Amino acid sequence: MRAAHRVARMERPVAACDEESAAIRQRLSELETVSQASRIHVFWPIHEKREVDLRPLIREWLSAGRTVWVPIVPHGVLPGRHMLAGRLVSEADDLEPGPFGTLQPTPDDTFNATSVDVIIVPALAADRSGTRLGYGGGYYDRFLSAMHIPTVCPIFHHELLPYIPREDHDVRVDHIVTSRETVRTTSP
Repeated sequence: MRAAHRVARMERPVAACDEESAAIRQRLSELETVSQASRIHVFWPIHEKREVDLRPLIREWLSAGRTVWVPIVPHGVLPGRHMLAGRLVSEADDLEPGPFGTLQPTPDDTFNATSVDVIIVPALAADRSGTRLGYGGGYYDRFLSAMHIPTVCPIFHHELLPYIPREDHDVRVDHIVTSRETVRTTSP
């Protein structure tokens, strides 16, 4: 299932992804959970892998003086698969290449569960219950399991599926935002 969604995403024209990303950014900025947040943890999108492009919105947040945290996966760390966070002060920060084609800032030891108001989570697909199909490393599930903070998952509309099988360790998201709708999930 995961491999098929990766392939389907890469087959979409970049222009279509960019156009839909703009609509998703608009919906995200209108979602109260996000619009009221002053401290945001958000993935830095991998544009080459056709992830929803949130970079213009991240720039807006930084310009508005919001605190923006970006996930960091330490190089060479696979056994525990833990994710850290780094504070992004401006896009001019030195974002360094990380594992899996990511760009990431320097880790910041001051990050903890009280450092953010909302966490914006990537996915290949999601269903209306809030179950997401991630990239398979479990990094976000481990990261989110220790926090009780609102979560939002931006995906392209065709990636909103009727059902995704859920495993015990999977952490559901609270909102799913596509170009056409915002879903408040039925997550407990």
